[in-house]
Amino acid sequence: MVWLLTIAALAVGLYSLARRNSELAAINHQLADKNKQYRKEFGIFEVEDSTKINTMDMSPRRDSSSILGRRQYCVYLPPGREYFLKYQVNNIPADGLGDCPESRTLKPGEYEVRISVAFERDSNQKRTGLAVGAISFRPVNISGASAIRHELRLSEVSADWIINEDTGGMEYITEDIGRVRDIHNDRIAGEREVELHDADQFSLLTMVWLLTIAALAVGLYSSGRRNTILEARNEELEAENKTYRNVLGVFDVEDPKKIHAIRAPSENDEPRKYRIYLPPGRKYVACYQANRIPERGVGEYPNPNVLAPGTYVIKVKINRNFDRDSGEPTRSVGVDFEIDPADEQVHTSSSAKIGISEMWNDWIVNKQTGGMAYSWAEIGRVLELHDPTEPLVLYRARAHDIKVHARNKEGRVTSYSSKNIEGPTDGFMVWIEPQEEK
Repeated sequence: MVWLLTIAALAVGLYSLARRNSELAAINHQLADKNKQYRKEFGIFEVEDSTKINTMDMSPRRDSSSILGRRQYCVYLPPGREYFLKYQVNNIPADGLGDCPESRTLKPGEYEVRISVAFERDSNQKRTGLAVGAISFRPVNISGASAIRHELRLSEVSADWIINEDTGGMEYITEDIGRVRDIHNDRIAGEREVELHDADQFSLLTMVWLLTIAALAVGLYSSGRRNTILEARNEELEAENKTYRNVLGVFDVEDPKKIHAIRAPSENDEPRKYRIYLPPGRKYVACYQANRIPERGVGEYPNPNVLAPGTYVIKVKINRNFDRDSGEPTRSVGVDFEIDPADEQVHTSSSAKIGISEMWNDWIVNKQTGGMAYSWAEIGRVLELHDPTEPLVLYRARAHDIKVHARNKEGRVTSYSSKNIEGPTDGFMVWIEPQEEK
């Protein structure tokens, strides 16, 4: 009777573990398939080998015809040597490198790289027959490194490509780095072999009972071990799945008592988009401020919008203004600011168009470059949880000083870097804070 009860208990345990094993395996396959689909659509830049150069194409998709070529990459340069950023205009070989490049020194570390090519237009917005190119390297947490930007003017030398006679558009092909894919090992470790010794000292019936119990015990152990491995693998896949959801700018509420915030993707980051969750228990205020932007903390002159608890998408876009007659940029910008509900329980929305002029700093039409000179800090692409009783800054843009490194023969700036300005500056910022109780 004891033998039968022991075997029955082991059999029931083995069956339960086998069912759990099957459930975990199904979850494992579902997560693996979802993550495989995400990997096809998005590139997640991670340094896989710190001794080698790591690169990835981070461009969301091809742009419209107004900007004929705009690509974005992440590049990691390993320590131990000096690097040079090199580029060449025209006389481009089919293979290998150019023989007369311009160059700038780069420190080891991670960079965000942007390359663009667009038609040049005159004051009447007509194409001039030339093209304008730009190359920018923005360091990511590299001590002492400055952003690098080159602006180029491209002309036709030996080929009809900028304004093709047949198509009226640009005719060129590009070759660039691709998206790096992570490959994971999905195999489950093998089961251990079990050996039985000294079985001849028992009776034949006793030996049968023991072998049956041993077989069930081995199956029980193996199933338990496989379940442990599958649970660990599922945790890895769930973490990877969350990473891909971060890329999409969506999230599940992890702590209903805290503010959730993440930056959502948009084409060429225009507009900047932020998805936020405001927990129940109080009302909140979404504030923006133009100029007098502090380095830290929040502004002293907010324009508030009251928000109820719930999920929202906040959008920010800075637009340059152009003179209607001359086509030249003016010393003012327009900011589109929008708040849209993102769940069925929220019905509050708001939008505003804000005009900003140069107050203290030369940044909207910089005298050196003719372009805008500012930097920004914002919520990142990884979900962040915050205390609902404290302010949360979503976006902070501040004017910067410009240092010119090189000019061409016509005096046009071809290379420059930007520098932070201490204290409040011109710019724009957005933040969320709890509404004060009256």
